[in-house]
Amino acid sequence: MRFMRGFVLALLAFLFVYPLARLLVLPLVGAGSTVDSWRAFINSAGFALLVGSIVAPLGAMLAQSLETRTGRTVGALGLGLWLLFLTPGYVLTTGWLVILTNPVVRNGVFGQLFLGPMGLVFLYALKALPFAVFVARATFAEAGATLHEAALVLGITAWRRRLLDLRLALPAMAAAFTVAAIETMQEFGIPATLGVTTKIPILTYAIYQRLNTTPTDFTGAAQLCWWLIVSAALLALLQMAVQRRHQAALVHGKARRVDRHLPHNGERAWLAAGAVLLWGGGGWRRRCWRWSPSRWVEHGRILTAWTQCRVRWVTV
Repeated sequence: MRFMRGFVLALLAFLFVYPLARLLVLPLVGAGSTVDSWRAFINSAGFALLVGSIVAPLGAMLAQSLETRTGRTVGALGLGLWLLFLTPGYVLTTGWLVILTNPVVRNGVFGQLFLGPMGLVFLYALKALPFAVFVARATFAEAGATLHEAALVLGITAWRRRLLDLRLALPAMAAAFTVAAIETMQEFGIPATLGVTTKIPILTYAIYQRLNTTPTDFTGAAQLCWWLIVSAALLALLQMAVQRRHQAALVHGKARRVDRHLPHNGERAWLAAGAVLLWGGGGWRRRCWRWSPSRWVEHGRILTAWTQCRVRWVTV
């Protein structure tokens, strides 16, 4: 048994640790960084912090609704989150780019906003939202019905109860912020499609560019990998510090789950808006999956021609 354990550890070290160490040691003996590298890192860090700040409270609100409400709108919202979670980022982005091949949409206000930093933030937030909801949902599932019943006895208003619930979920929101920020920094599909079109340097795509040059710039790619790893480590350490200081724990053994009820008119409206956003923002992929190969080739040519025209317009 000890021999097998040692063999498995040695195999993992050979297959994972050794190649990774060979790559990461290159910057120690290579050249320094460039301005483009710093721009890619700053852009990625800014997007990660912004997306984490957006999806952490939004994910907590959706998680509370999924745990305390019932109905078709809530079911559609939960299903949309799972479909968005399972969809690759490049498929989601490609679906939106196909929509923007329409000149009316592309030349409108929405098209101009989408083909810029706002589009990246929108897609990053959509892709990271399921992670934030799944992290925060466990907190509301373990809270039980006691707090809700006590708030009703004390006559606390609905909005005050919601704010108290969100305060209870602050540790989960901190974890959701960390997960969303790390997921945003490590996402490749979105910057490889929309990031190229918008001409915004992104860290993960910058790594790919250095590996795709001739000769291959392994040293530059390894340096960017170091920045990616260090950023994720700093975010994880920040989350661990917050988790040690503030925790949401179940302190009694007779907790009862909150009785689910139908949402009110205002809640139903914003839950329906969230479901429409998830199914509309991430549901275009179903249309893409139903296309035949010939349709893919046709729209691929349109996308290529449109991207070339946009590049010429940017470089003029």
